Amino acid sequence: MGQDSIVCQTRSISESIIISQSQSEFVRDRKAAGDRIIKSNGQFWWETYPGFYQVMPWLTRCKATQAVRPALICWAYRAPLVEDNAMAANGTLPINLLQDIPSYDLEHLVSTRRYDLRKSRNFVTVVELTGPALLKAEGYEVLRSSWKRTGYGSLPKKDAYQATIAYTYTTKSLILAGLIKGRLGGYLEGYAVGSTAYILKIVLATEYLSTQIGTALVFDFVQICRRSGNIREVVYGQHSREDVNLVAFKERMGFPVVHIPTIAHINPLIGKMLHKYKPHVYYRLTGRG
Repeated sequence: MGQDSIVCQTRSISESIIISQSQSEFVRDRKAAGDRIIKSNGQFWWETYPGFYQVMPWLTRCKATQAVRPALICWAYRAPLVEDNAMAANGTLPINLLQDIPSYDLEHLVSTRRYDLRKSRNFVTVVELTGPALLKAEGYEVLRSSWKRTGYGSLPKKDAYQATIAYTYTTKSLILAGLIKGRLGGYLEGYAVGSTAYILKIVLATEYLSTQIGTALVFDFVQICRRSGNIREVVYGQHSREDVNLVAFKERMGFPVVHIPTIAHINPLIGKMLHKYKPHVYYRLTGRG
């Protein structure tokens, strides 16, 4: 991939916008990507694992009357509730959530993060990637470096990774890249549905962590959401309480742990097994334990 092609597919973040999709647009894109999504009780449900359903997108607030078993074969389901139905909740969805969007600026951060952000500006240039050229050329090695460090998930084959990148650019996702001396040091992918923006993933090369590239990517993503005028909250994943360093980073970036009232049903036998052998998974499903 030529350097000219890569440069042509970048844009200053001062020009970046995040396009908020409707729920139906988002569902259409996810179906095109191969996700199993059904409509039941007037709500879209995503089968993220065989037999487990959550509303789509996953922070959609439902009425209690909609939060009922979406399919016959279903060992668990989860649905956040609208505020005036919160009394019907039997659990919570623990997430890292930023809600004070208008005031999110440099002074919003704790002093250590302000220092880290200023430091990152000396090393990292954050740009929007308007096309897949840079990720196809350098993204896989960044992903490999991140995976070796974190062990999170499974490392796909390179051709599968590149196919996923190509598909991403048929959607309304926003991808920011951190460039260090012209090389890709890390990237962030996010999207918005309605008034909620989601940080889907942040992938960072281990050798560039000291530049505070992660701080810069998260801060600049929120600034783009802030400029949009219609984003009211930004989700930065579920509460991974077992990863103390990650939780601390998110909280210092202004994403406290928030428990959203939820109706959560789980097969009692499976629930007992998860509670015993996978307590952190059980916690993220129910907000309990």
